[in-house]
Amino acid sequence: MAKFSTIRRLVVEDYPKEVRPWLNKMIYILNPFLEQVYTALVNGLTYKDNAKAKIIPLSIYLAETDKLIKWDLNEKPTAVFIGKIEVTDGTHPTNQITMTWLYTQADQLDIKFNGLDAAKEYRVTLIGQV
Repeated sequence: MAKFSTIRRLVVEDYPKEVRPWLNKMIYILNPFLEQVYTALVNGLTYKDNAKAKIIPLSIYLAETDKLIKWDLNEKPTAVFIGKIEVTDGTHPTNQITMTWLYTQADQLDIKFNGLDAAKEYRVTLIGQV
């Protein structure tokens, strides 16, 4: 992919004098947009602010493997994945943990986890994406 130019805004003095009066009005509107697009495309895009997605924090208690979660976006999800999982005692999970999900007719996600240690509690962050 090509690198972006370091020029983020238009400067009216870079153009001929005869077009500056109307160009100045256009640049006043265009420059903030150009700066936002530049910032977003140079490491500024996030799921939370820029994608139609939902970040879902969960607590999973002892021996719990199933969760029903309300899906409140106006479209069905196309992907739900684990963003982060940690044990509440500060240790890292030592085994492989997988998750499956199903979108129900009641606008809920039926989440099932495999590989959880029944003696531990977990904090999980899921990302659901349209």
